[in-house]
Amino acid sequence: MRVFTWLALLVALLVAPSAQAAGPVSIRIQVIEATTKSKAFDKRLAPLKKAIRGYTGAKLIDALNTQISAGSSVSLEILKRSQVLKVTLQEVLKDSVKLTVEIEKFNFKATTTHKKGEATVVVAHETGPDTALFFAVTPRL
Repeated sequence: MRVFTWLALLVALLVAPSAQAAGPVSIRIQVIEATTKSKAFDKRLAPLKKAIRGYTGAKLIDALNTQISAGSSVSLEILKRSQVLKVTLQEVLKDSVKLTVEIEKFNFKATTTHKKGEATVVVAHETGPDTALFFAVTPRL
């Protein structure tokens, strides 16, 4: 009986962390067009200015605020619907989330862990000698 009690306690301890915050997580996805030929920098992108280094101008061209649960994905059609940015919520813990961000057409896929707060992953793709697209994904716990 004692062995069973210890085993049950051990299983509870191993399973409990991932079950603590298993509800949906808010995700913000932003698509940003950046350039070196303009100084117009969208004020809504001010928190991302350091991540958009080397570019003097930037504008928000698309955004999505949604909620997803562990194991689910959300996709956003980008670049005139010719490509898809896919975000998958891999795991939800009490103080962090694990996301996979993928853009198949760019051959890009990354899994990141975000601690509680507004940690943002930013992906850049050069579209010309003076321009680039940035994709920012921010989970909110």
